[in-house]
Amino acid sequence: MRAASIRNAIVAALFLALSAGADAQVNSTTSTLNLNFFDPENLFVQINFEPGIGNFQQQNGGVTPTTSPISVQVNYNGLVNRQTLNLYAYFADPARALSSGSGAAVPAADIEANIQGIGVSRFTQPSPFSAASVLLASSTAVATNGNGTVPSTFSLAIKGTNYRTGQFVGTLILQAQAI
Repeated sequence: MRAASIRNAIVAALFLALSAGADAQVNSTTSTLNLNFFDPENLFVQINFEPGIGNFQQQNGGVTPTTSPISVQVNYNGLVNRQTLNLYAYFADPARALSSGSGAAVPAADIEANIQGIGVSRFTQPSPFSAASVLLASSTAVATNGNGTVPSTFSLAIKGTNYRTGQFVGTLILQAQAI
């Protein structure tokens, strides 16, 4: 009888412990969170040029006004679905690439780019961005790994004549396209 009492006490204590633990736990309902990952294609042009302004000068007594070398680099990543990367240069207004306060202008067709390793080209070529552009660099190795750089170094020269005296200003636009 004593063994039965001890056994009943143990069973009762065990039952109490198990039932108390079940009542002590409370669970919430589930919540979900939708996740999205987007790895964008990045493409940008970096200009490395000192002093930061392209002054045309007649260097070493030369007849043609020329800028010092301008180095640019296209940086890209995530372009695994692209085949070709092109870097173009063009002026905002091809008819007035450089203009003076007195109304005189140098058209883009009278400016040429001397591109290292490629040669000389005038701003008369059509591009996706302008009817008067120069292709500075092109690469078909873009899809190899989707990440990399395309460098180009060039200088500009004014090839026309009969321009009035004065200060001429203009903006050269550099833009890359991956296709």
